[in-house]
Amino acid sequence: MICFFSQFLIEISFLWVPEESKTNDSLEMIEQTGGKAMVFFSAVILAPVFETIIYQFSVIKIIRWIIKNTIWNFSIAIPISAILFAISHPYSIYYQISTLLIGILYGIIFYIAQYRKDWPAFLVVLILHASWNLFAFIMDEI
Repeated sequence: MICFFSQFLIEISFLWVPEESKTNDSLEMIEQTGGKAMVFFSAVILAPVFETIIYQFSVIKIIRWIIKNTIWNFSIAIPISAILFAISHPYSIYYQISTLLIGILYGIIFYIAQYRKDWPAFLVVLILHASWNLFAFIMDEI
């Protein structure tokens, strides 16, 4: 819940950004061709799965495998993961900055969850990411 609230605070700080700067052209194209159900499937299910695999799981695991020192691999893995996550959301500079901050949050959560062992780290970030995208989808429809 704290993670979701943190993400909400990050997004609130970008409310002053013009609406056209927050537009996701990819989702608009999917909506034109497949409708709302396809947007829902793409944004709430597919995107979180693939983005978590690519930007948190793969990047952080590979860097942890290469760099054995915990402080160094954390200090390198989280920013690289977040930067790659932000680059993959090129809708506007504002959107990329917001996504960079959220990518840092997802990276830290993934990193910590790897050590906690109560839930798989992949699943923790996937659920958080999918929940956020569901929230955004619902808010866009209201």
